[in-house]
Amino acid sequence: MTYQLAVEEGKLMLRRKTAPASPLFPTIKDEFRVEGLILNFIRNDQQRPSGFTLNAGRVKNLRFVKTRG
Repeated sequence: MTYQLAVEEGKLMLRRKTAPASPLFPTIKDEFRVEGLILNFIRNDQQRPSGFTLNAGRVKNLRFVKTRG
């Protein structure tokens, strides 16, 4: 699965192949929620986002790694 994250009109948006873009809603530092998903951003040594973990129901801490930008 590939997720694309981008800032659009001042909102952090999540894009997936099978669904329209959805805004992510912040809950706590580095955690966002959207449509039953919880994304927790992982930061590198320079404190820049380098990926995130995904929690979705029975799926817990599925790790995604940043591949561009």
